[in-house]
Amino acid sequence: MVALLVAGGMSFVLTLLLTPFLIRLLRRSGVGQPIHDVMHHHTQKAGTPTMGGAVVPLSLVTVFPVALAVSGHPPSRVGVAAALAVVAMGSVGLLDDGMKVFRERNLGLRELQKTVLQTLVSLGYALALVTSPGSCRQLAFTNCEHPALSLPSWLYVLVLMAIFWGSTNAVNFTDGIEGLLAGAAAVTFLVLTGIGFWVFRHHSIYQVPHALELTLVAACLAGSMGGLLWWNIKPKTIFMGDTGSLALGAGLVVVCSGLGLTLLVPVIGFLYVGVGASSFLQRVWFKWTRRRGTPRRLFRMAPIHHHFELVGWSESTIVVRFWIVNAIAAGLAVLLVYGDALRHLAT
Repeated sequence: MVALLVAGGMSFVLTLLLTPFLIRLLRRSGVGQPIHDVMHHHTQKAGTPTMGGAVVPLSLVTVFPVALAVSGHPPSRVGVAAALAVVAMGSVGLLDDGMKVFRERNLGLRELQKTVLQTLVSLGYALALVTSPGSCRQLAFTNCEHPALSLPSWLYVLVLMAIFWGSTNAVNFTDGIEGLLAGAAAVTFLVLTGIGFWVFRHHSIYQVPHALELTLVAACLAGSMGGLLWWNIKPKTIFMGDTGSLALGAGLVVVCSGLGLTLLVPVIGFLYVGVGASSFLQRVWFKWTRRRGTPRRLFRMAPIHHHFELVGWSESTIVVRFWIVNAIAAGLAVLLVYGDALRHLAT
């Protein structure tokens, strides 16, 4: 418990104190977010400092080793790989943000370039997971106890890489309005911290040898998002950027899969899945109707939070309502895990 308080508390304080300095540094350096031409309702935000999500990998690099030392547990392959995967995806996002700012290309890395980098990071983590003793290779919601759900190692690696790719992109799409992703992610990883601690304390049920380390990763991410939200919620202060959103997407997958709860990703991440799906469906529908002569769109603009902006919802209304959806999804994830645990505790 002390280690978790250190991880979450230090990450929160570090982010809370560091972000104002980062904002001033980025402003002096002229590191501002370019706005796409079609985002005419966001033109007043052009030049707002971006890359604020750099606090996510920074909190892991600085706080995670300290919290691990406080816990007294030696580092494991999965725990280190999980932290490195988050930092690596944050680095990919930093490269993407840098191209947007310094090359003035709002789209950043090309889709193929980003996919290749995501593939390399996810492959490294997946291999570390499947080759570690005690790791779960099942597609499970609440417990790695169903042999029928076990997959061959090579197939589990491919499935996990696909989930990793989907999660990082879905979370990335969610970062479109100040405070939306930071607030949602703070709740998501706070709940994952609680679930991870439950798994750690009930080793006889879950038998996850690296549960504490993954819980510390979740606590670091929850704390850093709480600290960033303090500044990110204010309009035109700082954007999280791909540096943070890609790291958070990776964090969601590595924590859930490492705890043996791989299929919990779309449950607790329902908001991110929905936002990402809106962009995917928009693209598919537009291309399909264009081939038939009349291109059409499902939404006025994707991702879907921009659609709601264009139909008249204020940014604060969108953020709060999306937070509510995210909180419901997080609560459902808790009910699934705890409900399954009660079944084991009763026997």
